[in-house]
Amino acid sequence: MQNKGSNRIIYWDDGLHIIWLTEHFITMKIGGAAQNDSAGFVSKGDIETETVSLEGGVEWRRARLSAALTVADYFDFKFMYDFAAGNPPNLKDAYVDLSKLPIPFQIRAGRFKNPLGVELATSANDLT
Repeated sequence: MQNKGSNRIIYWDDGLHIIWLTEHFITMKIGGAAQNDSAGFVSKGDIETETVSLEGGVEWRRARLSAALTVADYFDFKFMYDFAAGNPPNLKDAYVDLSKLPIPFQIRAGRFKNPLGVELATSANDLT
């Protein structure tokens, strides 16, 4: 969706995207992920003189909020926080990345996944 006379584009594609068409071209994506385990049981009481009591429950594996920002194709900022109640809330990703420079270097600073192995590079949505 683009407003006439406006310098921004807003659309949904696996998260909310906002693009500012300015001199420095800024792109922002806001998203998140949630995984939930729930169980409910019905019990009729005594089975052969033993009392049966099963309780249902809800547990959040993941409840993540993320934001990514790209400025002028050179600066990337990413932030991801996990609010799951079963886990202590913690910061998953928070970094600044300087790339696509005229020199063959990339600089990344902050908290991010180590780029070794497939498990850390693969989304939890794709793991079994």
